[in-house]
Amino acid sequence: MLEVAAEHDIEGVIGKPVDSTYQVGRSQAWRKLPLRRSAQVVVVGRLAGHTSTEVFGSLLIAAHDENGDLTLLGAVGTGFSDLTRHSLQRELHALTVAAPPVAGEIPRSITATAHWVAPHLVGDVAYRERTATGLRHPSWRGLRFDLSPAEVSIPERN
Repeated sequence: MLEVAAEHDIEGVIGKPVDSTYQVGRSQAWRKLPLRRSAQVVVVGRLAGHTSTEVFGSLLIAAHDENGDLTLLGAVGTGFSDLTRHSLQRELHALTVAAPPVAGEIPRSITATAHWVAPHLVGDVAYRERTATGLRHPSWRGLRFDLSPAEVSIPERN
């Protein structure tokens, strides 16, 4: 069913027992199964975490647009183990740069707290959809050592 949903650009499907009846509000019997897409992204910065100053809370991610400019796609803050956060934090610290490595407007909410890094790391994320402002509900899946940052393009819009 998820393949059919993807073919028709539908957000996902709802799974439920055959004998389940509709109830107002949330129900454990009905499950939303959202369609998840994946994309490769370039890590361009980090945002501090709310509970720790030792490791990042979110990674700032980007990809190259049709003109070859590195464009911000947003931030990803889920999908990391503690070990991954600490390991990536050490790499990010070594890659720190003063200026944003991306073109275009950057929201003030990001520029106020961002720590920028040289765009050398490529990662893989799962996400719900690409909007005009970036990726919606991204989650980290890991680093990609088989790709260079120059090979990473913005995913098509849904």
